[in-house]
Amino acid sequence: MKLSSTKKSNEHDILEAIIERYTEPTFGSLTKKETDIMIFRALQDLGLIGNYPDVYDVMSKLKVTRAKARTLIAESSLRRSSDEDLKQELTKLLESESILVADNKICLEIENPMLMDFLRAKLKENKYITDGSFSPEIVKLSVPAYLAICKDYANVHYNNLVALLNDNGISTTSKIYETISGVLVTGISQIGGPLTGKITEIIKDYLPKFINKLKANNENNKKEN
Repeated sequence: MKLSSTKKSNEHDILEAIIERYTEPTFGSLTKKETDIMIFRALQDLGLIGNYPDVYDVMSKLKVTRAKARTLIAESSLRRSSDEDLKQELTKLLESESILVADNKICLEIENPMLMDFLRAKLKENKYITDGSFSPEIVKLSVPAYLAICKDYANVHYNNLVALLNDNGISTTSKIYETISGVLVTGISQIGGPLTGKITEIIKDYLPKFINKLKANNENNKKEN
C-alpha cells in the first residue's frame, strides 16, 4: 500500500514504509515483536532515538523495562548493523578510553548486545577468552586482550599509549607489545580495588609505580642472567 501524496519528505517515506510493512502480506499479520521493532527503527530513522542508544536512554524515552530496552537495541542492531558499523562503534568505545579496573582486569561497559558478541568473536579469533559473568553489559579483559583489540580497532589510541610510555622514559622500541603489556599488568596489579576513569589518566597517575616496578624487574632479570 502506497500513500498518494505529491509531498515527499523523510517523515513521509518513513510512514509509507511502516504502512507497507504493516499491511504485508495482510493487514495486522505482523507479530507484536516485529511491530515493536518496526516502530523502534522508525524512531531511530526520525532521529528521536540514536542509532547506538544506551539502555537508559531507551528506557526513559519509551517507558519500558531494562530487559525490553536491551531487546529492542539488540533486535534493531541485528537488522541494521553491518560488520563495518560494529567496527566503528567498537573504535568509538575504545577511543573514549573509559574503563573499569577490577581484579587485575580491564573492564568495558557495552550496552549493545550485538557489539558485545562482535567483540567476543574477534577476541576469540585471537585466542583470548572474555569474562561476562559479572554482568551482561560488562566484559572483563586481560591486559593483553585489551591491547590486542586496541591495536586492531583503535590504532590511534594504541599509539597514544605507546607515546605516553615513551615520554616517560619507558623504551618501547623493541618487543613493543610485550613491553606495554608488561607495564600495564604491573600497574594494574598495584591498583588493587575497583577504579574507573580514562586509561591514559590512570597510567599517568600510577606511572611512577609502573616505572619503579619495571626497573626492579629489569634489575632482577640482569642478576639472574
